[in-house]
Amino acid sequence: METHKIYVCCGQPQLAAQFLGDQPERSAQHQTNKYGACQRSVIVEGKACTFALWWPDGTESEAVRDHMISTTNGVVMLYSTSSPASMNGLPGKWEHAMRAIMADPIPLVLVGLVEAEGTERQVGEEEVKSFASTVGSCPCFETAGEATDAHGVQACLCQLLRELWKAKDSEAAMRSEEYARTAVAAATFGAASTPRRRWFSALRGSATARAKSMPTEFAP
Repeated sequence: METHKIYVCCGQPQLAAQFLGDQPERSAQHQTNKYGACQRSVIVEGKACTFALWWPDGTESEAVRDHMISTTNGVVMLYSTSSPASMNGLPGKWEHAMRAIMADPIPLVLVGLVEAEGTERQVGEEEVKSFASTVGSCPCFETAGEATDAHGVQACLCQLLRELWKAKDSEAAMRSEEYARTAVAAATFGAASTPRRRWFSALRGSATARAKSMPTEFAP
């Protein structure tokens, strides 16, 4: 079964609890590492996957938070449809995540949490689409959260799994293309003369030439 570590990036701290139920489990190491964590499973196209979801709770150390983010496979970004502040907080968090996460591209979904019926919507659809386009045209969802809309939460996670698969296929294609370019270079210039090796050879040649022209006591 596939297992992926997912960063739940919240525009406001309480949104993780709404998205994952009223009382999401805490990590076994929460007292030490100070972050929330839980697991959810999905099945897409007959393939099962477990998501190890985690989110900062605001009391963890910066070193712990950055380490957790750097080893993340994908991101769920949460905002509240009735809180512009929650949307405004996402760009800075996303920029930080981009600098820390090793995966490229970064699979993500953007999720708007709908408050109780009758609550006025204050985050417009155009604003959501604009932000989504800045992070790579990511899929957008809206849900009331797992407590009242478990199906909606599952739909978000299923789409995230598809985004993970797409990113994996994209990475494999890039590696294949790079391998093909290297093979062509080797066939054209010789196995020891790929573009990168020729560049280093040129540097070594220049250094040797400089050394020969320098007095012996200064030559490297």
